[in-house]
Amino acid sequence: MPVGHWFTEHWFTEQWVTEHWFAEQWVTEHWFAEQWVTEHWFAEPRVTEHWFAEPRVAEHWLTSALTALAARQTPRSRGPPEAASMLRKAGQTRSTLAERDSHVTGMWAASRRRILTPSTSQTKLKRRGFHEKSPEAKQQLESAGAMFLAGYALAAQAEQAWEAESGLATLPRAYRGFAYEGAGMGFAVRDAIAPRRRHMTADLIDGRGADHVYMVYVGVGWALARLPRAFWGRMTDSLTDPVLRWLILDGYGFHQAYFHTDKYVNRQFTRTDFPWPQAGPAAYANRVVDQGIGRAMWFVHGADPQRLADAVDSFPQTRRADLYAGSALAVTYAGGLDEAELRVFKQRARHYAPQVAQASAFAATARVRAGNQTSHTALATGLLAGVTPEEAARVCLGAFPDPSERTAAGEPAFEVWRERIAAVLAVPSAA
Repeated sequence: MPVGHWFTEHWFTEQWVTEHWFAEQWVTEHWFAEQWVTEHWFAEPRVTEHWFAEPRVAEHWLTSALTALAARQTPRSRGPPEAASMLRKAGQTRSTLAERDSHVTGMWAASRRRILTPSTSQTKLKRRGFHEKSPEAKQQLESAGAMFLAGYALAAQAEQAWEAESGLATLPRAYRGFAYEGAGMGFAVRDAIAPRRRHMTADLIDGRGADHVYMVYVGVGWALARLPRAFWGRMTDSLTDPVLRWLILDGYGFHQAYFHTDKYVNRQFTRTDFPWPQAGPAAYANRVVDQGIGRAMWFVHGADPQRLADAVDSFPQTRRADLYAGSALAVTYAGGLDEAELRVFKQRARHYAPQVAQASAFAATARVRAGNQTSHTALATGLLAGVTPEEAARVCLGAFPDPSERTAAGEPAFEVWRERIAAVLAVPSAA
């Protein structure tokens, strides 16, 4: 038997491999997440240009393994060659082939989900070394992470974007936005590594993901952080909203602060020439990345407003407005604090009240648009932005800019939007 044939029939289809090797925690947590793999193996031109892109690999190598297994498990028809028997066998063959295709598709989807989805242990505060303020805050923040991975897993398994929607609809309403964020990342990864151009993320937005469009764009930023730059164009080309595309960098910043906390939070790393979007401006890209870092810092510091503010205040002053804005978005959307703590956050962020109000209103808009409002969102929006979530949504949606607009400093329409929202809310900075 040729080596290739043995490989496809035995190695990939071997039960031990599918049940242990791909599911093995070390593999999912270390091998796929290992920096060397993401920066070198997947980035290697020979791999990206030939191995993954090679049609023989995409269409035959992996799928033939599953086909071979299905064929071995499907009884072969036997019988006399009479006309009636032949007709009956033809019908059985069509049925058998359909069942086989369905079986293969299901096995491949399950394997893809198992390969691509990280372990839920990656979202545990203790595992990440994050502060644990209280059991209630811990549960709130870890539930958000678990729902993110649930959405990611649904995207990893789905053959088409719409197939993930039914699963997403079963998840708790209050956390469903996090699941759509995870689905955004999952589909973006698949768009990036597919041998042929795909647009699953855009399809998600065209469907029920439209109600969670901000979260989906943010989720794409996680994929941007996970995959080499050679894949960035493939995963973002179909996401054409020139204003909302900037949210991808918010997701990138969150990912980096969440998974590389020492570098991005403790040592306050920032890039001077961020390479996406290619049209720039790079200086503004860093600002949006900082908004994502600030959002992640709410998780890093366990929803403790004092610890968070101490950390933000240790950054250069030029970065604090965006960091506090990101934190305010997390405070409003994710929660994890009571009214007294919310007032502490507001007082500590008082020098950046307009940016905090804008971000809080933006978070409320995301929930109102998705129909998944929570009591903590209403409380935070009232204290930080001075409006109800519904009023915040009217302000944000009414302030949406034309893509060609620029600020006085030449910054893109996304910043025009943020400044316009802050101006309408008119929450003044405190001395």
